[in-house]
Amino acid sequence: MVTSVVTHASSESPQQDGQELWQAVQSVLKGRMSQPSFETWISPLSLEKIGEKMVTLQAESEFNRELILKRYKKDLKEAFAEA
Repeated sequence: MVTSVVTHASSESPQQDGQELWQAVQSVLKGRMSQPSFETWISPLSLEKIGEKMVTLQAESEFNRELILKRYKKDLKEAFAEA
């Protein structure tokens, strides 16, 4: 089951390719998180779509989605703003 994780964020360079942006966000988060946490929760996410102020990521399960939103939503938002 694949489910979406939606976070509100904005990028300073909206023309930047979505996958490049997602890789930059992952790089920011990798530097802030423990390796096991990053590999368990962030690495498996995939970019579904990116809008002007909203990003939709896909998680592997509803459980993962809920945990990511609870624990990492703020970190994701900050990383998207920095990337």
